Amino acid sequence: MNKPITGQGETARTHAVAVEDRREAAAIRIKRADFLLMGVAATAFALLYKSGIRRTLGEGTSEHQPIRESAVDRKQVFENIHRGNQNTRQRKGIFMYFDDFDKYNSGIGFDKALDNTAYAGFNIILPEVITSSGLANYRNGMITENPDIFSRVGPGKDPLKELIDRAERRGIRVWPWIMLFVGNEELRRKHPEWFAVSAYGRHSNFMDFLNPGARTFQIEAIAHLVREYRIQGINLDIELPIDHISYSDRKGPGDKLGDKQRFMAENDIAGIKWPGDVLEGGRYNGLWLEWTNGKIANFLNELARKVRQERKDLVISYDVTRDPDDPRYYSNWPSWLRRNPANILSPMIYQWDSHLNRWQVDSIIRRDMLLTMKDRKMVELISVVGGSLYATREVSASQLAESVKNAMTHNSNKSVNVFCYEVVDKANAWRDVREALRE
Repeated sequence: MNKPITGQGETARTHAVAVEDRREAAAIRIKRADFLLMGVAATAFALLYKSGIRRTLGEGTSEHQPIRESAVDRKQVFENIHRGNQNTRQRKGIFMYFDDFDKYNSGIGFDKALDNTAYAGFNIILPEVITSSGLANYRNGMITENPDIFSRVGPGKDPLKELIDRAERRGIRVWPWIMLFVGNEELRRKHPEWFAVSAYGRHSNFMDFLNPGARTFQIEAIAHLVREYRIQGINLDIELPIDHISYSDRKGPGDKLGDKQRFMAENDIAGIKWPGDVLEGGRYNGLWLEWTNGKIANFLNELARKVRQERKDLVISYDVTRDPDDPRYYSNWPSWLRRNPANILSPMIYQWDSHLNRWQVDSIIRRDMLLTMKDRKMVELISVVGGSLYATREVSASQLAESVKNAMTHNSNKSVNVFCYEVVDKANAWRDVREALRE
């Protein structure tokens, strides 16, 4: 059961959010009742997948070529794909940095930012609760708090609590956006063995997701967030670079094995050239990638079990690379979906970063949708459109609106996530995005 922090009791909930909670619970019950129907739909799509609709990324096909739909009407394909999600409410989310709230007054201007968000028609915000430096934008006893944000919100106040209170008044839900395994300097000083060291000796601010201590710390920190705050979902940013593992094979206090010894023991390997044998071109590279991806899947399972002990109806969303074969990241999300209880998969499209046209984006979303239906029958697909700040500062209002409309055409229940508030605000695109979300 989710236990609210002091001052966040159920009596503080607005009527709008309470009603949405009841609707969500009803939708979940209906969705479970429709499981058999969805199974039939999934079987049909598996046949379609095998008969020529399948996207062949990683098999000699360019990512930007269109999918060929042999003898199958495109509209009917997507009507059937959406059938399994028809009882889920439309989700319209926008990612936010806490810096976004400081543009309007000397403190954190939550109200102005949330007014823009509500005006555009978003019903979910995804605020960054852990920064890229591994600092927390909320009160907790585990992760170092972000002094910059806390100094702006005022003495004794909690930035996340303030945001939740104001969002609820507008009927907006809050799903914290969590970058997995990002550490900070204070944590590194306490537990250097938790942090990744590349095969070439480069130290990283990412924690080693193979390390048992780092995994336990991450799970407990997220469980604390779910337990102490009125949130309806969590958004896990699973963008783990391929070299952010501790190839140094350090062992911390209480660790019986380092990463190398653990890999060898669990795969019955007697001798190994480390790390050359597990790197690209090495004799154990394929086995290493399979093993490490399995460790990610196991971690996600452990995390889901823990947070749903705190709140059984919590919605779990995965942000993933749009290409499950991206060589830069651990990105084999189809295998994670087969083994993990995610509710939503959100491939990061970011077409304005990659200069993709509408038809290329259309092809990517369709590929991801077919993989999603094949590998996990009850998951929703909600693509993330927009772009990263470094490459998308000059995007126009009409371009943002176009990307929103196109994604809604294909995503489950016409849902969409937009990255991010600052991109929309810089383009002064609130009216255009509002019109797109209303279609």
